[in-house]
Amino acid sequence: MRGKMMALMSVFTLELCLASGNRLAEILPYNAVYSAKYNGLPITAVKTLTQTSDSHFLEELRASGLMINLREASNYRVSDNGQLTPLDYQIDRSFMGIRRSEFQNFDWEEKNAHYQRGEKSSIAPIEIGVLDIPTQYMQLRRDLAVGAEKFEYSVISRGQHQTYRYEFVRHETLATPIGNLETIMMRRLRQNDTRVTNLWFAEDWHYLLVKLEQIENKKDYSMLLQEAEIGNKKVFTVNRSN
Repeated sequence: MRGKMMALMSVFTLELCLASGNRLAEILPYNAVYSAKYNGLPITAVKTLTQTSDSHFLEELRASGLMINLREASNYRVSDNGQLTPLDYQIDRSFMGIRRSEFQNFDWEEKNAHYQRGEKSSIAPIEIGVLDIPTQYMQLRRDLAVGAEKFEYSVISRGQHQTYRYEFVRHETLATPIGNLETIMMRRLRQNDTRVTNLWFAEDWHYLLVKLEQIENKKDYSMLLQEAEIGNKKVFTVNRSN
């Protein structure tokens, strides 16, 4: 399960295999622990990637704190040519005793995505190449790994088609409980300037997420890496002077 997977080709130009020309990257399972805050409330968040079969993966985010609990899970597969294919996505939230669940299933035979939230449901047409929220972050990391210059993804979110775009901001050395990590800072491009999402990915660790800052409708959410293991190796500060 923790072994290397065959190199794959990607049809897109973010933590899975990628082929771009002759450049290849690996899929590496990981376990990462973050300190997080939601509107000032402290949270502990754990992100994991598990290989469930030769071509199938489960990525999970579990976050908990005072009056807050969240679980997000995405099952997907990687085709022989490296294409990420979402299969199902679920998010369960509990905040101050109020619970809400959402589920999205991708029916690739019928080419439809079925979304359910409570009694509300919708169906959206899909085609190969469309992603969900977790897999578009994966694809972003894959693209960073091969030095791509364009970061644009077709995403089904809450049963609707959206386009996620990102821009490179800068290289930045981040101080973390692990030590200083060399990162690439990316920013999601939005038409609404009141919503800001910044992400930092570890250059020496397969572009694992190190930090996230998000401000939306006067609500803020942040995460900072505390410890992690990726590909059976514990994340540490890399001395680049050697």
